[in-house]
Amino acid sequence: MNTGPMRVTHVITSLDMGGAEMMLFRLVRGLDQQNIIQHVICLRAAGVISNRLSQTGIQVTCLEMDPVQPSPLKFIQLVKLIRAQKSDILQTWMYHADLLGSLAARFAGNPPVFWGIHNAGLAITSTKQITRMVVRSLAVLSRWFPRRIVVCSEKALNFHATLGFDNRKLVFIPNGFDLGLFDHIPNARKTIREELDIPENAFLIGLVARYHPDKDPANFIRAAALLAEKYPDVYFLISGGGFTPQNNELSRLIPASLKTRLKLIGTRADIPRIMNALDVFTLSSASEAFPLTIGEAMACRIPCVATNVGDTGKIIGETGLVVPREDSSALVEAWDRIMSLTVQERSHLGDLARERIVANYSIEATVQKYYELYLNAGLNRIERS
Repeated sequence: MNTGPMRVTHVITSLDMGGAEMMLFRLVRGLDQQNIIQHVICLRAAGVISNRLSQTGIQVTCLEMDPVQPSPLKFIQLVKLIRAQKSDILQTWMYHADLLGSLAARFAGNPPVFWGIHNAGLAITSTKQITRMVVRSLAVLSRWFPRRIVVCSEKALNFHATLGFDNRKLVFIPNGFDLGLFDHIPNARKTIREELDIPENAFLIGLVARYHPDKDPANFIRAAALLAEKYPDVYFLISGGGFTPQNNELSRLIPASLKTRLKLIGTRADIPRIMNALDVFTLSSASEAFPLTIGEAMACRIPCVATNVGDTGKIIGETGLVVPREDSSALVEAWDRIMSLTVQERSHLGDLARERIVANYSIEATVQKYYELYLNAGLNRIERS
């Protein structure tokens, strides 16, 4: 029997900034403290998260593969990498990696495979046909390939069960948050506002996301324009990939009346500071599974207003407001309700939000659940040569 450290290989479609990618980063760092040897394989080219992993000493290999049309040579390279790791566990992340990783594992010593799913729906307008085909294939293959199928939200679990995924293998493990990194930061409110030319006493509503139809930026902008007509001292901020003044498609959505009061700041490395500058954090998405940014804002003691997608309502609980998706008027009404509160009342909501994340969604608890899953469901640790 192999009595050495557990070896876990992660296969993920992309390592650009995103919810699944950030969760991988946090999980890998947490498992690293458990004396687990890990290797991360990215099917696509290197991204922001691959650099962060490398900086923490984690081995990362980026194959620069097209997951939709993988070349045979790239697939063989994937097989060789998995075999070379002599993995006790192969953890895959997102649909294309679930499929390609499972196929590669069959030729690489057949380590136990654990799928990772981070979608709670397949939006008609934003999900490619090839992705739908992959999902249908995974539903059939779920009976044979994975040892377990880890989903990050209860809605995702129920949704995939209805698609025909093997219900016996579906396991819900919520995302977790670094509660030391995401917390109140003294002076961040003042310094961020000075940097972005936002009045210190303005009411600031923010969104952190990548520019994608699932995030429904038009919903946020419509609501912002309506609220701005009512209150001259309200400002808005959006951070994330694609949310820059250079995005012509986005610029066409923004009315002239909002141009000076909506700050588009793109990708930032100081998201905890950005969160601390806000009075309200908002998620305007049309589709989510378990949105990390909601928990990050709550951990920073910022009340949230969000659309009712994925597990958002369960995460927020009574500490903020949840509204129907694609309903800008409902967003405005919810913002108005939060604005009507006193500073002390909003601060109390923020404290309750922090307490809720601490009690239910720490990264330590998430890491422990993955670790126990690998031990209890996976390990026939026979030495592989």
